[in-house]
Amino acid sequence: MQWAKALPSTNNQKEAAEDIIRVVAANDPVAAARFVSELNPAVQKDLISRVASSWASSDPQAASQWIATLPEGDARNRATSSLVSGWVYSDPVAATQFAQTLPESGTKTSILKSAASRWAATDSEAALNWVNSLPAGDLRNNVVSGLISGIASSSPETAAQYVAGLPPGKVQDTAALSVVSTWSRSEPSSAATWVSQFPEGPARENAIKTVMYNWGRSDAEQASAFLDSLAPGNSRTRAIESFVDAADSGSPEQAAQWVLQLGTDQKNIPRIEKVARYWMRYDDQAARNWIQNGPLPDERKKSLLTQSMSTPARSPYRGIIGSGTYQHSFETVVREDDTIRIIRSN
Repeated sequence: MQWAKALPSTNNQKEAAEDIIRVVAANDPVAAARFVSELNPAVQKDLISRVASSWASSDPQAASQWIATLPEGDARNRATSSLVSGWVYSDPVAATQFAQTLPESGTKTSILKSAASRWAATDSEAALNWVNSLPAGDLRNNVVSGLISGIASSSPETAAQYVAGLPPGKVQDTAALSVVSTWSRSEPSSAATWVSQFPEGPARENAIKTVMYNWGRSDAEQASAFLDSLAPGNSRTRAIESFVDAADSGSPEQAAQWVLQLGTDQKNIPRIEKVARYWMRYDDQAARNWIQNGPLPDERKKSLLTQSMSTPARSPYRGIIGSGTYQHSFETVVREDDTIRIIRSN
């Protein structure tokens, strides 16, 4: 620790201190806290939070007393958040009681919301009883959102039932979107069925956008089939937009089936062209036929059809796994965002 404090470079000091804290905080958090307080202020910020997180597992009360001595500001707020996040797993009642004593602020709201989410993931009934005990108001409304998110992580169906029992309004809409965000990543079909029961309006539009984006990335074919079942309306339009934006790079042939339904106005032409460019990289001839027979203006068609395409390159890669070696060959295409997509491997 003495050596790290004497390092002249801030970056080197931070790197060394991080490794020291990783070991010392778990065994002697008091010494770790003292060490951090003696470091360059530019280095302290993240390390204070790490000490608090580690201390939460051994003596959260002592950690809370230490945090109270820190100067007000971002570092103290982050340390408090880390403390409660770890504390809520071992003693959620004490953790939430401590958080409720914090001064009214956005930080307090964020900490309680996170605590509710973590508590609900391990004991949803106890967390629900606690949230119901909070006085009505903005704080409780925000915490409800965290509670729903935690329940949804283990049982989205239960979370959906709870949302249905909330009074209509902003709180219910926010909670519903939280459920949809989680549910659509694990069971998009079930999430889509639930969302399709929402009345037409902003809540349904936002929820179905989330579902279709996640579903379009994970299973574009099934997501496309669901789009067929939606009645015309704003939510269907938003669903198609979201699906196309999600599926254009991985399943452009599916995206192409829907993107033209959004029209060929100036707003949608870039979306159509983006689908076409991705598709030409996977199946050049099929994409070109689609462009030629589509409704794009002739000058836009010509621009798409004449632009040069990246040529897939075959590259060897050698590596070591454990004590063995392997050789891997793959074909790649450079995507527009400059990342590499593996198209075929053997």
